[in-house]
Amino acid sequence: MNKIISLACTFFIVFTPLFLPCPAFAGTRLFEDLKSEYLLLRNRDPLILNPSQWLNLARKIEKVGCKRLNNTECDQALFMAATLYVEIAKRKNLPNFDSSRHALILLRDVSGRGGEYADDALARAVEFYRSIKNAKAAESATQELKVRFPGSEFVAVVSAELEGKNVSSRKTLVGARVSPASVDVVLDPGHGGDDLGAQGYAGLLEKDVTLSIAQLTIGELKRSGITYAVTRRGDDFLPLSSRTKFANQHNAKLFVSIHANASLRGTNRGVETYILDSNQSANTKLLVERENGPEASDLSLMLGDIIQREKRPEALKLASLIQNHIVLKLKESGFNTPDLGVKRAPFFVLVGTHMPSVLVEVGFIDHSDEGRKIGTEEYRAAVASALASAIKEFLAAQKSN
Repeated sequence: MNKIISLACTFFIVFTPLFLPCPAFAGTRLFEDLKSEYLLLRNRDPLILNPSQWLNLARKIEKVGCKRLNNTECDQALFMAATLYVEIAKRKNLPNFDSSRHALILLRDVSGRGGEYADDALARAVEFYRSIKNAKAAESATQELKVRFPGSEFVAVVSAELEGKNVSSRKTLVGARVSPASVDVVLDPGHGGDDLGAQGYAGLLEKDVTLSIAQLTIGELKRSGITYAVTRRGDDFLPLSSRTKFANQHNAKLFVSIHANASLRGTNRGVETYILDSNQSANTKLLVERENGPEASDLSLMLGDIIQREKRPEALKLASLIQNHIVLKLKESGFNTPDLGVKRAPFFVLVGTHMPSVLVEVGFIDHSDEGRKIGTEEYRAAVASALASAIKEFLAAQKSN
């Protein structure tokens, strides 16, 4: 009997670890849950009216990043936690917690580790130093970025912002390398990768909806002989500034960023199309906060608005065509979707583009009825067909002028 017990104990000691979750794997799953929690919180409280919730989440992400993830995931987690601390610090509504200090410690930690988020972290540190009026630290960090990461896309951006270069210099810096093959249009499926976007009906994710519509639109463009490029073809994360740069590098005639909407109570419905403007209405503030995320800076938005001003009449024509075509096509296809019209707002993804650029919100995925419709291929195919038709009509009008 003792021998049997001994063998059982040995089996338990040797084989039980094989059936237990690996700490790193368990940490990865926890981190995925925290990222979802972050996106939900960003959607529900973009103005950080409940800073204690943001602080609690930042601490949880920092903790899992320090102890339970591999190196790349650790960098990502610490960078995300730092971003949360930066946002909390900007609101200045937690006087008993030095979120600025915590943000800079984590950003410096990530940049010092030398991983794939290192240049991002250093650039974010520059921006934060600037926001707290520490010009000396901002200049020092900028020089460090230039020396350590000379090929980083962030070098031109932070240099332009820090040195106060004029708009024409900014236009030269952003997307200076132009692709030999120009295209008619660049499609930009919003969000992707870790950035899920809005979350809606029956687990529907904005990043999946936008990619699906872009893929369907490509098919329509091919049939019309319209040349195109797409910022992402799979479930990849791309910074907003990279999407703009991509459009400029391809010397595109048009830039169309595709998104899906959500509302605080999940009761809103309808399609709306935006052009860039530094001003915004109270009704669009929450949407802008969600779509821009932590990447946007007021200076970049102001510069971008100036750059786009000369393109505004064309952008307005493009937005009107897209809005009208989508609403009409959805109605023809049996989808009773409200027409919310063409609007103006400071969307960061439109900043710095050298061509007429618009952002289209194809419906509210968190609405119980509209979200269910957006989840069908019929709805997305109708939107794609309308997008392609609007683009074709706009390009034809441009050619005739």
